[in-house]
Amino acid sequence: MGAKRGRPPTFSRDELIDAARRLGPDGISLQAVAEELGVARTSLYWHVRHQAELGELVFAHLVHEASVGDWTPGDGATWEDWLDAYARALRRTMLAAGDWFRYATARLFYSRHALRSADRLLAALLNADFSIEEATRALDFVTEIVWANVRASTDMPTKAGRDAFLAEIDLLDVHDVPVLRQSVEARENTTVDMQFEYDLACALAGIAARASVMR
Repeated sequence: MGAKRGRPPTFSRDELIDAARRLGPDGISLQAVAEELGVARTSLYWHVRHQAELGELVFAHLVHEASVGDWTPGDGATWEDWLDAYARALRRTMLAAGDWFRYATARLFYSRHALRSADRLLAALLNADFSIEEATRALDFVTEIVWANVRASTDMPTKAGRDAFLAEIDLLDVHDVPVLRQSVEARENTTVDMQFEYDLACALAGIAARASVMR
């Protein structure tokens, strides 16, 4: 953010965030937020320059709130326990932002808390006799699974893609692609939580199999 200019506003950053949260991610034009606070729009520039930056500020606040507390497993935890706990904590943190996730930027994923969490996980994997290369790949793999699941839970492009997929199937003869049609029905009964549990279990099993070969 650029240098602040003018006199400090009569509202705090927390009050700005609260006002934006009341309006929701779809309603945070700077003018709307200024009216919610009862101030001039220009006074918002002390904290943010545009709507995207305001959304980013709210997202970061929500993620920080959800990051409070120790996510690590207890004494005697296995490396699987560490990866499982890390994945669940990361997903819980990201989902806490809800529809504000659309304002997420790459740098927000690298808060001090996030970096320290990754460091603790890697240390636990090294203590379990992973090499640093192997531990890094495991961390990256599990992290990608979490991001994919969170995006599926929050991103409109995912829904648009699913709708297009279903529309194409509807254009086919009713007897065409019968097994794929069964799969579509099964997918409708699969929640994002169910998919996350499946993905994470597969990831841990795959890492275990790969690690045993590489050591």
